[in-house]
Amino acid sequence: MLLSDLHMLHETLDELKSKDVDIAHPLANQVTYVKSLDYTVRVNTDVIFNLSTILKNEMIQSHDKYQQIMRDIAWLNMMIYNHNVLFFVIRQIEFALVQLTQQVDEMLVAVQHILLGKLPITIANPKNLHNMLRNISLCRKIMK
Repeated sequence: MLLSDLHMLHETLDELKSKDVDIAHPLANQVTYVKSLDYTVRVNTDVIFNLSTILKNEMIQSHDKYQQIMRDIAWLNMMIYNHNVLFFVIRQIEFALVQLTQQVDEMLVAVQHILLGKLPITIANPKNLHNMLRNISLCRKIMK
C-alpha cells in the first residue's frame, strides 16, 4: 500500500507541477500585459501633455494676434475718423474761399463803378441805399 500511495502521491505532484506551469504561464502573460499597458499609458500621458502644451502655446499666440488685430482696427477707425474730420474742414475752407472770391469779384466791380463815377448797387445794403437817396433828394430840395 505504501508503494501505491507513493505512486499516487507522485502522480498528484506531477499534476500539481503541470497545473503550476499552466497557472504560472498565464500569470506571466498577465504581468507582461500589465507592464506593456503601463508603458503605453505612460507614453500616451507624455504625448497628451506635449500636445496640450502645444495647444496652450497656440492659444496664447492666437490671443496675442487677436489683440494686435483689434489694436490695428481701432487705429484704422481713428485714422478714418480723422480723415473724415480733415475732409470736412477742407470742404469748409473751400467754401469760404469760393465766398471770398465772389466777394472780391463784387468788390472789384464796385471799385470799377466808383472809378467811372457811378455808385454801384452792391456797395450798400438796401436800407443804407434808401437813406442815401432820401438825403440826396432832400439836398436837391434845399438847393432849389
